[in-house]
Amino acid sequence: MKKGIKKGLKITAIVLGVILALLLLVAIFISPIAEYVIEKNSKEWTGRQIEMEDLSINLFTGSLKAEALCMKEKDDKTNFVSIDTLKVAINPFKLLFKEVNIRYVTLNSPKVRLVQYDSTFNFTDLTKLGGDKDDEEEDEDKEPWAFGIYNIKLTNGTLSYKDVVRDSKWDLNNLHLEVPGVYFSGKTTDAGVSFQFAEGGSLSTQAKYDMEKDRYDVVVSLKGLDIDNFMPYIKESLNISSVNGKLAGDVHVNGSTQIPTDIDIIGSVTIEGFSANDLDNNKVASFNSLYVSVNKINPQKGICDIDNVTIDGLSSRFEMYKERNNFSNLVKSSNSNAEEKPVELDSVKTKDKPMVVSIKKIELKNSDFTFADNTLRLPFSYQMNNINAVSENFSPSAAENNLHLTMDTQGGGAAIINWKGGLDGIRNQKLTVILKHVDLQQFTPYSMEYFGYPLEKGKLSILSENIVREYNLVGRNNIDIFNCRVGDKNKKLKTEFNIPLKTGLYLLRDKDDKITLDLPVKGNVNSPEFSYKKLILKTLGNLLVRIAVSPVNAIASGLGLTTDELSQVPFDATKPDLTSQEYARVDKIISALETNSELTLKLTQQVNMKNAIKKRTVFEMKRRYYISKNPQKAGQRLSLVDFGEISDIKDGDSGLKDFVKNLSGGNGSTYEQFETIFPADSAVAALSRQMAFRNKLISDYIVKQGVPAEKFTVRTMSADSLRSYTGSDKYAVEIFVPNAAAE
Repeated sequence: MKKGIKKGLKITAIVLGVILALLLLVAIFISPIAEYVIEKNSKEWTGRQIEMEDLSINLFTGSLKAEALCMKEKDDKTNFVSIDTLKVAINPFKLLFKEVNIRYVTLNSPKVRLVQYDSTFNFTDLTKLGGDKDDEEEDEDKEPWAFGIYNIKLTNGTLSYKDVVRDSKWDLNNLHLEVPGVYFSGKTTDAGVSFQFAEGGSLSTQAKYDMEKDRYDVVVSLKGLDIDNFMPYIKESLNISSVNGKLAGDVHVNGSTQIPTDIDIIGSVTIEGFSANDLDNNKVASFNSLYVSVNKINPQKGICDIDNVTIDGLSSRFEMYKERNNFSNLVKSSNSNAEEKPVELDSVKTKDKPMVVSIKKIELKNSDFTFADNTLRLPFSYQMNNINAVSENFSPSAAENNLHLTMDTQGGGAAIINWKGGLDGIRNQKLTVILKHVDLQQFTPYSMEYFGYPLEKGKLSILSENIVREYNLVGRNNIDIFNCRVGDKNKKLKTEFNIPLKTGLYLLRDKDDKITLDLPVKGNVNSPEFSYKKLILKTLGNLLVRIAVSPVNAIASGLGLTTDELSQVPFDATKPDLTSQEYARVDKIISALETNSELTLKLTQQVNMKNAIKKRTVFEMKRRYYISKNPQKAGQRLSLVDFGEISDIKDGDSGLKDFVKNLSGGNGSTYEQFETIFPADSAVAALSRQMAFRNKLISDYIVKQGVPAEKFTVRTMSADSLRSYTGSDKYAVEIFVPNAAAE
């Protein structure tokens, strides 16, 4: 019995020894054999050649180590993936309990080369491996395997990406990845990735994923990424020659893999030193910094809550041409003739709410903007500096938003703009514009275009308020112009508005060299014929024409006088001088000259000679009769008292009749007897002397009031005009604007 036991033990020992020897042989030779098999069959299995310098497999520890491992491209020459060192270890004993437990995965200096050819990549063929076999149905009765990967580390990695179609290339260096564990049940996966861009900048992430709940939580930190990297993609839709700037951001994303739109995004994004040039290398826009702070964005819930958007140092230029502008030139026209298929939405059912965008504060600081209009005969360019704008609680869907903007205008002026209204059209709006001390000379191109006059100097201030209610506009434009000077009209130009601009503006100026206008605007902004610009210009044009045609009316209105008070001075042709009341009328006319030192005045004596001869004849008879009764007055200059007493003599005075009868012989009517004594020629001669004397008296009076002699003229209408004139006796007043004849 003892002999049999010993024999059994001996056989067992021999068997175990053989097994151990075989295991040792397998352990010793499995690494070179596996390396040989993989390199020999990799092309057949994967379509790619796999090479390595050394492969070490330890069956007892469940570890694998590959050195200088690489997978070639299809050409068997270029490396697709290469790894200096790959280490993987599993726990073999866990397999007995239906658990795949990978203890660690380490990749040292991996290099990956990705190439995109339109919609395919240089690895597309690898994704199709094994795709021809039908997927095996899972047996719900079988107990599932547990799977976990721990201690994943990637160090000093490099990723090279090239888009052949767009000629875009991205190189990521110093790629680091660290994942404590990837769990497919029971725990949350936590991973961190960081790398540097070859052209500058870095990206680091921390990610958590819970497979059972299908929830992920990712924190991304981006620093100093050059926007020029996106240039190939920008060129696809925009005519841009260059774009520069640095992109940075800190973003926290939390969401579900089951519902892609159920994602919460918070964080901030910054762009610094941005600039973009068009194909002619002209600047389109630039800014020092753009900062966006996001409270929460969730597409499924329709939330877009932004705390603030701040742009500092924005600089841009807008250029208008006949049928285009510099911004429309940036957009590439589509030459595709392919018929686009409508998007099938029936299979895509979503419960997402409409997006409601709200921005607590939008701020623009220290900016400038240039507007250039090349549609005019003379190109116009105008720069606005120190632009600062704020809009609070902004939302595109709100019934009323607000904007407050201030800026400095070219030439030393300033502007303030306040706006309230919605973005759903112009149905209800309120816009207030305040301009202060704007240099008018800068706008000569527009003045020449519409009126044909150059603006030589002047300062403009405007208070404009425009309210739109149910598309109906009511606007007021209070305009204040100081020291405005307009050059001579270019009569060769065909202008849209043919108005006497120079004369009109000249007459509107008061004694302080100011022009004050109130231009109302009304209309339906929804009408196709509505044009705010044309309404203003038409209203201004009508006003200037009316003023230029009747300058006396305009000046009288400005002085608070009636037109009659300033347009004529009535008088009695039988008297050599004006009365005090009539001189008071002259004083008002002189005050009109004082409103503008360059105005000139003409007083033209108009006398109804037929009536005047008769009155003068009657007056002469009364004068002679008066002297006959007061012989001491003979040969002396009569006084105003004398003339008053002469005027008081009635035409039917018996003493007058007897006096005339004795002188004339008594033939004919009383007036015929007058004419016998004092013929019409004598009356005309007397009237002419009297008119000349009256002119001199008025001229002397005006000079004594401080009006230079060269600024006025007092004259009598021509002899021919006197013979045909049938109106009342008066001085007709004309006020002239210098160089008005040029219009």
